[in-house]
Amino acid sequence: MSNRLQAVLLGVILGILLIIIGIGTESDWVFLIGTLIMPIVLFWGGLFLQGENLAMRIAMVAVAGAVVAATILSCGGSTIFSSSLW
Repeated sequence: MSNRLQAVLLGVILGILLIIIGIGTESDWVFLIGTLIMPIVLFWGGLFLQGENLAMRIAMVAVAGAVVAATILSCGGSTIFSSSLW
């Protein structure tokens, strides 16, 4: 496994860990940071990992888009973008 792929996997694991911690502690900022890190790392991996399989790169970009879409759609009733944070 290449170093770049390991960096992508560590970034995804860090994002998931921050999301879980944010949900568990009800900390909106930690949750938001986790939901920002994971798609950024997946987009980067999908666009710049030239040595990897094309199907895996497309899957990374698709998962990143799904995470972004789910985050945007779930914020309608959530407090992530409420005025209490800003």
